[in-house]
Amino acid sequence: MLSRRRYTGLAIALALTLWGLERVPAVDVRARVSPDRQLGFTAGAGWASLSRWAQAVTWGTVAVASGSRGRACETAERLIARSPLPMTASHVERAVAAAQIS
Repeated sequence: MLSRRRYTGLAIALALTLWGLERVPAVDVRARVSPDRQLGFTAGAGWASLSRWAQAVTWGTVAVASGSRGRACETAERLIARSPLPMTASHVERAVAAAQIS
């Protein structure tokens, strides 16, 4: 797990790729990534962790994208560029593979 994070880097990479690049709704991303099955009252509106994670990612340079979803997309694209998997693998597979070796 990452410092002060409940989820592993791999889970965060998966979530940001699904939400930012694949445009999966936040509620559906949460259903796929989170182990929690009992959710609070506001969970139907989305998943606040996605925005927090997207804004927390730093690459040592100024981010080009604006907004949380744009930052999530940028993060996914940078992970995919570092992936050891072939171009024939899906975006999700490539982002997760890159997160495993990062």
